[in-house]
Amino acid sequence: MSARPRSVNQLLTIFVWQMVVVAICALLLWGYQAIRDLRYREQLAALPTAVISYLLEDQEPSDRAGWLNANEEKLGVGLSLFNAPASNLNFRERTLLRWTGVSASFNGSNWSFYRRINNGTAVLVISSVSASNDFPSHILQMLRSWVEGVPPAAREARLTRLIAASGLPMTIGSGRPTALSDLQIERLNLGDPVALIDAHAHASFYILLDDHRWIKIGPASFANGVSFGIAILVLVLGGIGATLVTLALFWRDNRSMRRLAANAELFFQGSSHSFSPDDVSLRFRPVARRMNVMASQVQAALHSQQELIQAVSHEFRTPLSRIRFALQMIGDVSGSDAIQRQLLEVDGDIESLDKLIDDILTYARVDSATRGGLGSFSESVDLRSVVEGIVQQLERVTNGITFTISGGDKCRVQGDVHMLKRALQNVIENAVQHTVDSVNITLCKRHHVSIVVVEDNGEGVPQDERKRILKPFTRVDASRARPSDGRFAGGGFGMGLAIVERIVLWHGGRVSVSTSPALGGARFILLLADDDSEEAGKR
Repeated sequence: MSARPRSVNQLLTIFVWQMVVVAICALLLWGYQAIRDLRYREQLAALPTAVISYLLEDQEPSDRAGWLNANEEKLGVGLSLFNAPASNLNFRERTLLRWTGVSASFNGSNWSFYRRINNGTAVLVISSVSASNDFPSHILQMLRSWVEGVPPAAREARLTRLIAASGLPMTIGSGRPTALSDLQIERLNLGDPVALIDAHAHASFYILLDDHRWIKIGPASFANGVSFGIAILVLVLGGIGATLVTLALFWRDNRSMRRLAANAELFFQGSSHSFSPDDVSLRFRPVARRMNVMASQVQAALHSQQELIQAVSHEFRTPLSRIRFALQMIGDVSGSDAIQRQLLEVDGDIESLDKLIDDILTYARVDSATRGGLGSFSESVDLRSVVEGIVQQLERVTNGITFTISGGDKCRVQGDVHMLKRALQNVIENAVQHTVDSVNITLCKRHHVSIVVVEDNGEGVPQDERKRILKPFTRVDASRARPSDGRFAGGGFGMGLAIVERIVLWHGGRVSVSTSPALGGARFILLLADDDSEEAGKR
């Protein structure tokens, strides 16, 4: 009889010790989870509150309330400043705010961020922050604005200050970020923040400064760990078998996600390849099917658009040809000088419409090619030679304009010579139309990039119009009449610069518009990769 109670006691002791071990593990997991949660909240709140607080410091005390109100709508969040700690924080969040100066709270749908400022006498509150708005992108734009607020030599000091306030690793670099793809580099050059997430779920963010250097924020992990219940479940049910099954499922799902991501990337590059749902795991097959349907619909819409443009253009040209033939017949039978002048004006309008049709077709063709990613070219183009040929042609039809060409002896790019000539001709003709008497064209090479700068001493382009004029059918001036001073026939329909932007983008470059420091008019800068650069070699 004594053996049975002893056996029961032994089992009970083992059970109790097991419960103690489980309780200790659960307590450790809870403590670990609590620390990770605090760290997670601190990481979420640190960068945005630091950026906004530094920008707020740059404002006059009397203007800070107005600055906060003005930026609420831009950021899509609430901004406020309190002279006492926020009363809606719980004990843990107030403790975090007291220890680190930064805290965050979550109400089930939105986040609120807090930071002590003014030596702890006030609290900056950012409320109504959700994952559905563009708040992170706006914060990165404001970070760039704050860093660019000082000369380039002083920017690293500002970045050091921000590192200390946010706890995030940040670096300033130059050249091409090796971790980014060509598409991400293109987005970065356009001024958009670029996010990069590695296989360990560490996020890095890149923004481009106005001195062509870039800031890398990260890598940093913004995960707040697993929930307490899942942690206990993994602790109790975990084992080698479960681990192997989890790894196998994770590997298959990860492979499916990679394949879906690769197919989506091909689709965005213009590929019409249909993805087979059998290449992914079972639960991802509906996603693959919907992607195929979406790709088919988009391809059909693009194809229909191209057919419509071509058909409409053809239908326009047919009656235009008939009208021109009729005008010629009228001109042959009429001897009136007034009628002849009217016929010449009508014929000029017909030529304008014909040129418009050609511009629309060119833009549609290049825009369609651009949707397929960067072009693949094997022909080497001498930009200096192309520019000289264009200027020689314009000098024969323009009066009183001085052309100056400088540099460019080594400016060669890989590309379509006809399209590049079209782009350069449009830019130079635009300068001729708006200049007073001078057009300067400068070619140079910098960091494996060929640069073409076209400047004039005309009225220039207003600041708020510089991006808009690169869009189709956009003109700075409201008038569409052609000049009558004997200069190169201008007017147009606002398609020339749009074609330039598409052609340059197709060649992996970009176009910018500013004011000429030498002539005072407009300055157009075309950036194109050299044919001996790494980018050209990859293509």
